[in-house]
Amino acid sequence: MPMSTDPLTGIRILDATLNYSDTSEDRVLATLEKATDRSSESDELADGIVDWPTRYHFSRMRGHLIRPLGLKPGIEVLDVGCGTGAVTRALGERGARVLGIEGALPRARAAALRCADLEHVEIVCGDISHLETDKTFDLVCLVGVLEYAATSVGGKHGPESLLKHLRKLVKPGGALLVAIENQIGLKYLLGYREDHVALPWAGLEDYAEGFGARTWSRRQLGILLGTAGFEEQRWLFPYPDYKLPSVILSEGAFELDNAPELVDQIVRLPVQDFAFSRTILADDRRVHNVFLNAGLGPDVANSFLVLASSDNHTLDELVDPMSLAWILSGERRAQWKRTQVVVERDNGLRVIARPNSVDQNVRKDRWLTQSPVRDDPWRRGPTLEQIALESCHTRDEQGLAAALKHWTSCLNEALVQASEHATSHPYSPSPGTPALPDDMLDVSLSNFVLSDEGVVFVDREWRVDGGVDPGLAGLRALWFFSLDLMNGGARHPWPDTLTVDDICREMAAMCGFPAQLDDLNRMYCAEAELQSLVIGFDVERVTRDLRGSGQLTLVNPNASCPIRWTHLHEFP
Repeated sequence: MPMSTDPLTGIRILDATLNYSDTSEDRVLATLEKATDRSSESDELADGIVDWPTRYHFSRMRGHLIRPLGLKPGIEVLDVGCGTGAVTRALGERGARVLGIEGALPRARAAALRCADLEHVEIVCGDISHLETDKTFDLVCLVGVLEYAATSVGGKHGPESLLKHLRKLVKPGGALLVAIENQIGLKYLLGYREDHVALPWAGLEDYAEGFGARTWSRRQLGILLGTAGFEEQRWLFPYPDYKLPSVILSEGAFELDNAPELVDQIVRLPVQDFAFSRTILADDRRVHNVFLNAGLGPDVANSFLVLASSDNHTLDELVDPMSLAWILSGERRAQWKRTQVVVERDNGLRVIARPNSVDQNVRKDRWLTQSPVRDDPWRRGPTLEQIALESCHTRDEQGLAAALKHWTSCLNEALVQASEHATSHPYSPSPGTPALPDDMLDVSLSNFVLSDEGVVFVDREWRVDGGVDPGLAGLRALWFFSLDLMNGGARHPWPDTLTVDDICREMAAMCGFPAQLDDLNRMYCAEAELQSLVIGFDVERVTRDLRGSGQLTLVNPNASCPIRWTHLHEFP
């Protein structure tokens, strides 16, 4: 078949290319051309995030999708529909030999530029059906591609035809990876817009208007894969979705006797939508808990990450069957990123954390220190956040006050005396006053577990020398709890017109440290410096986003910033 070469990049162009664009390709290519660091966790590229399309192309979370995979160096991978190369790059950094094929030339150019320094990554442009090769692959990836298989932008093959074609390209003992939204996912059940057609309930009506792009339920997708010859399947569940996963769960996580409690603790807010504004119909987290308690958690997960093969042994090599959950580190700068894995052992569950890149036991930047390594037992029991949320759901102000007093008692018991010569940082206590210990910067309610041994503070990841101002740290925790109430559409005991700032002040009064406007402003300034150090955005931008989010109400659910800049308080 005729084949040419792109004069700008030198990539091979097959005889047929596809016409697909989200209108951001020129900006993406321009950013890549200027960047000196094009890695999958590049802080430089993340600085280019200004809207949803650039977040999708440049987020340091895109590579999270392949974190659960045990990829051996030299593994041969075909990445079909590789887009601008975000996941392709992550695969190449893991030592894979990758052939990425992208139908749209502007995207293929971006992918080639992004991966130009990786010797074992090649990008070609065209339709997969026109790829002439005798080669087969250990892993074939379809990330956000199968849903377009019946459309012009996907080559009009139809999903069955595409999967059967790809089956021929998988080596004996190889596997197919599919990442796709769930047609009946919680996000869509709650009335959020369908990702491909931007309308609520479009998938739940089975795409009645013939939109072309479509997704499937878990059962339907399983049958589709099995019919194509991928009978053995390992299902993983990324949250909030496969595009920007902060958590990935295995089926085993949903099969534990305390699965509803554990899954809720790990996932917390089950839905986020960065592309469209939302209309609050229900409490997202509460609805998720109902499905979890009904044993339907996997069936209503927002996205699927499926590994499929004809050989179950292959799947055990790709994903450790004893690993139940991968907790990923959000939109942090590369130096702070780590992965926590909840694993099943003979003596119970453990949480094991390791840095994503350089194996350092301690990382430090200016006044902030991180201890990324962790190997602790999973503390069984509800978090104080879960207890507080239960009272909020029933609008039980007294119950909420009791939960918050339990929390403040834990803080008071931990107080020490601040040094007269303490190191200065944004959360510094006044010299000689009561202070929280150096490793209690993040005292979110989700970090306190009511276990059989009493209340336990878990995951002392962050440390600041000289102790922590208890008022500022406490106000920070309450503010983020208030923000999560609003972002999830949760009930609370006060009028729906109250803002995040208002709710935070109400709860602070319950805890015995009334918060005035000056106190919130102090917290905003301290938090903006902290987030700037961890996320990398400038202080002014973070301060603006904090103040905007502080005005969010249940009546106006879209007042918060469209790009979530903080991922510090993500897991107990």
